[in-house]
Amino acid sequence: MSRGLGKIQRKILAVLKDLKRRGESDEGWISLNVVIIMTYRPWQINSHHPANKERIGMRRRDWSYKETERLAVTTAVIKLEKLGLVKGKILTAGRSGERGGVRRWKVVSVIDERKEGD
Repeated sequence: MSRGLGKIQRKILAVLKDLKRRGESDEGWISLNVVIIMTYRPWQINSHHPANKERIGMRRRDWSYKETERLAVTTAVIKLEKLGLVKGKILTAGRSGERGGVRRWKVVSVIDERKEGD
């Protein structure tokens, strides 16, 4: 029997709702990389944060994260998709480089709450 949502799952839902409310997503879709950063270290993408002061120009934001953080968020998003709280899709860019590899990444969106009359 389930005991409800976990701490990471609740944080992910809060991040998705906040970014959607602020209008910082394309049609409600947000890259999983942004969700990982905003879940664990939101100060990294604030170019005015003291930890980012030594960085120069376009590199003032730090988009790095640990593999364990990526795994935790990815697993939590999959579980949230199964519960019907978020929806996800894979975006694909065309071929890149000589080897012809395809660049793919996941984007997620929070599902709007239904009206009580529906």
